[in-house]
Amino acid sequence: MNDCFSNLLPAAKHPVPGTIPGVMNGDLVFRKMSGPGSRLVDAIDEGSIFSHVGIAYVDADTNIFVIHVLPQGDEMVQMDTLPAYLQEAELFAVYRPVNMDRTIPARAAQIASQWVGVRPFDKDFDLSTDDALYCTELVYKAYLLAGQDVVDGIFNQVSLPFLTAEEVIYPSLLVQSSHFTVIYSSPSDNP
Repeated sequence: MNDCFSNLLPAAKHPVPGTIPGVMNGDLVFRKMSGPGSRLVDAIDEGSIFSHVGIAYVDADTNIFVIHVLPQGDEMVQMDTLPAYLQEAELFAVYRPVNMDRTIPARAAQIASQWVGVRPFDKDFDLSTDDALYCTELVYKAYLLAGQDVVDGIFNQVSLPFLTAEEVIYPSLLVQSSHFTVIYSSPSDNP
């Protein structure tokens, strides 16, 4: 597993549970990896300890998946089991939607599931187009189409030589959103 920007990374420092009790459709599953991609996100997004995010999707058999997108492999939106998604994470957390109509999270997860294998990774990090997505853009647009602006029209301003986009969504914007609250957080090596 990788974060939004990196290649294959080393194994997790913490055991990953087979399931995290109570994960529901539309929950956000954040993770932090240890590789160069995570370090790049850390340098750009100083407000978050996480470098990647996906949307939880619970199927009819109560299997928990995470829908997310990475710039690797076929670079398409993918759906991984929760343990596979968290396998190499150093840290992870699950955030529950709050302060919104209770039907929106399930609709957002359903919308995101329609992009699996269809939408590629957005190498331009361009929020103005819908034909490609990066990890936080996937979350934002799935929720927006479901009826909730989870960033309340606020975007991160960015000026980097390798990006043409001027507005993006950092993981910290979703972590700090009034529309989500943490329900589970992995242990940390920090005292």
